[in-house]
Amino acid sequence: RASRDRLGSRPLHCAALAGSVECVKLLLAAQADPTRSDRSNRLPMEICNAGGPETPEAATLHLLTRAWEQQQSSGKAAHGKAKPARVLKVMVQLKGPVSEICLFNEGDAARIGLADNVSDRAKMAEELRADMESAVFVDLQFDGISLSLIDREPREVLNVFLMGLRLRAFRSNSQHSLELLLRHLQIDSAVPSTKFPVMLGPCEQPLNDEDQHVCVEFSIIHNRRWQSIVYLEYVGAAVRPLRLQVEQNTVARLLRLLEHIDKAQRKVEQATRKLQAADNC
Repeated sequence: RASRDRLGSRPLHCAALAGSVECVKLLLAAQADPTRSDRSNRLPMEICNAGGPETPEAATLHLLTRAWEQQQSSGKAAHGKAKPARVLKVMVQLKGPVSEICLFNEGDAARIGLADNVSDRAKMAEELRADMESAVFVDLQFDGISLSLIDREPREVLNVFLMGLRLRAFRSNSQHSLELLLRHLQIDSAVPSTKFPVMLGPCEQPLNDEDQHVCVEFSIIHNRRWQSIVYLEYVGAAVRPLRLQVEQNTVARLLRLLEHIDKAQRKVEQATRKLQAADNC
């Protein structure tokens, strides 16, 4: 029973590999241990060649499996300790911004540092509870917002209409998040006799209020658990198809308005520099 070849195979391994039912019966009757493995950590029943249900290989596998189950249930092996059943466990651990998958059995838990996993989970739960106590959540909803752009004459150039605007923000020690939802966006031209009164709008008009989907959606989540890096856990944006139509008169009015704004900004900068020079004197 103790004889082995250079691969660590015992007589029971050789009989299982050959599919010899009679040899397996004789060896089991002589107290050969079906729970002993070779140097490749294989049991005799694991190296049986595959065969049909009525083949000698299938009968050999049945004998070895039954003998192994009996040895496991009795807890008594002829030589040494019986080999335990192989149970593989899977665990996902968060290592910084990376998720790590660990495959292990109970015997390897302490060796790979998972023995304190229960206490780690309790610590993480406590940190999460403290983090939520200091969290701030803001949810703003507007049925409709209208903004007008007026030039120096003064005349209205553009009108921006936002409908169904919702802004949600969350802030805690470990996470910042922002979500913007806009159900309808439309920009109208206020230039007299324009060919395109609607400059920007959805390509397809909804049939009713219930048919109106989100026109613009933007979401971002900043995970702040690691201060040494900027870790954006999620960034998403979605925009429904929009139609842009602009004519020359509207473009000319916008260019004149931008030129006026640029001149006004330069005057403000010059006045600021004069004030700073006067203060230095």
